[in-house]
Amino acid sequence: MKNYKRLLPALLALTVASCFASAAQTAEDYYSGEQVYQLRPSPKSPKDLGHIGPTGILAHVEEGVQVTIEGIREGSPAAGKFNAGEVILAVNGNALKGLNPYVVLGSAITAAEASNGRMVFDLVSEAGERRKVGIQIPVLGAYSDSWPSDCPKSSKIIENAAAFYRKSVSESNGMAIPTALPCLFLLSTGDDANLPVVRQHIQKFIDKPNSIGDHTWNNGYNGILFAEYYFRTGDEDVLPLLQAICDDAKERQNFNSAWKHWGPNINPGYVGGGLMNPASTQVLTT
Repeated sequence: MKNYKRLLPALLALTVASCFASAAQTAEDYYSGEQVYQLRPSPKSPKDLGHIGPTGILAHVEEGVQVTIEGIREGSPAAGKFNAGEVILAVNGNALKGLNPYVVLGSAITAAEASNGRMVFDLVSEAGERRKVGIQIPVLGAYSDSWPSDCPKSSKIIENAAAFYRKSVSESNGMAIPTALPCLFLLSTGDDANLPVVRQHIQKFIDKPNSIGDHTWNNGYNGILFAEYYFRTGDEDVLPLLQAICDDAKERQNFNSAWKHWGPNINPGYVGGGLMNPASTQVLTT
């Protein structure tokens, strides 16, 4: 009996090790192509894929690396052509099985954008019915050898992104990071046409001088935005806002080193509590 008691822990350890080894082996065996990127779905667990580029397809990777369609964006190239629950087997004749779907789908989009914009998907329904569906995505051309500089395609991507963010910032009522970062992008384009939209966001703070609170993330990213806007335009209306952020930072700095998420005090909790170097960096930069 004593021998059995000694053997039991060893047998359990061997069983657990065997299970992990088997899972790792299965994951490695699934992919037949070279691992180009570290990020690739595990055959053992589902993963959200989100948008498949400009197609308008919203997808999810199920166990076994099955790329399943979850929905379609209205007004997109894929609108009215796909059904939720269908699995993408191939695109433009290139099968997904055994390969990283991010690479296969991304390569197909890049090739289509550089040619005629045509993409053809091989699908299978939950009932096992197979069909092909073709869509047309916008043609942007090919990347130049010097991309992203001196690259017409890169310029088009920036133009399209700027148009999107001009609209989203104009419609936003928020003063937090999701608006500050798009404004920084708009400034980075160097296009003066984007300046009124950035000013519109900053005006919300100017109209409410007491809106500069003690939120480290918001103050850090908006502070960088205010400073970049000032360097770009010389608009002195933002200087009191920058001063308010700096005064708040001086008051709330803990241990002469960093800041927490918000508020003046330190406590052991995570969200309200400890010093946050990733948030504090933006405050320090401001």
